[in-house]
Amino acid sequence: MIRPLIDTPIGTDLVPAEGLARLVATELGVGPISLVRSSMNAIYAAGEVIIRVGHATVDPIVSIGAAQRLSAIGVEAPRPWCERSWSSADLGATAWHRIDIDTTCEPDWHEVGRQIRVLHSVDVASFGGGHPLPNASTFSWWDIPKVISEHRTMNQADRNTILSAWERLGWVRDRSTDAVICHGDLHPGNVVVDRTSGRTVILDWDLLCMSDPLWDHAPMMRWAERWGGRTGDYERFAAGYGRSFRHDENAESTAELRLLVATVMRVLAAEVDPRAEVEAQRRLGYWTGTNQETWNAV
Repeated sequence: MIRPLIDTPIGTDLVPAEGLARLVATELGVGPISLVRSSMNAIYAAGEVIIRVGHATVDPIVSIGAAQRLSAIGVEAPRPWCERSWSSADLGATAWHRIDIDTTCEPDWHEVGRQIRVLHSVDVASFGGGHPLPNASTFSWWDIPKVISEHRTMNQADRNTILSAWERLGWVRDRSTDAVICHGDLHPGNVVVDRTSGRTVILDWDLLCMSDPLWDHAPMMRWAERWGGRTGDYERFAAGYGRSFRHDENAESTAELRLLVATVMRVLAAEVDPRAEVEAQRRLGYWTGTNQETWNAV
């Protein structure tokens, strides 16, 4: 089965990840390095360079080719610093131009919608380059019954809540089709404004996949109401895209299913990190009807 480029969190492998990042920085003559964040990847800043380290399923150099092809069709993605990758044990690394993110400026969501429409129009055969393009429905974390069965510390009440929602929404997963190339993880946390150029840049293309176009709409459809985002961003995105998926049964249910997965991920994170417990309970409260507070995108 085809897997996304990165589908395993960096987890506790920060020591070897830092070692590989230092090697990359040394070879490029940049540094010192500093950890920006760690989740699926460990992201390090080194001067004008961003170094991404993760458990790639194929040589991460394919991400550089993908970025170049995206640029060629007018999609604003991060720009590679050089055309090579590094590896150590089961970790891979690539280097990218650092974006000076302007946190005071809102992204142009109309433009993001237009660019995603361009992406969805790309002929799959012409994209090429060896980058994995799995069906979005095959991502391991979408098999919620299997995921929670592997975590025995989850209490039965929480388990029942999640499984009940899954039974109601699970049909959506099996309806996903190999329709178009999708970003796979499009939301405001992955869209920034470059202070230097003013351009709106779409980040984190590790989950490039094949699915129905609604896959890239679903997270945006719930962002304002569930994550406390700016009202109207989805409407601006949809206008740029040329179509809104509001009131589309498949899209609305997919949006809910993605919220369910986000809940499960936070509940599981709380099993190893007590700091995640408050957010886990807040998200569970949405499904039980006991807490309608907006979530934190942590």
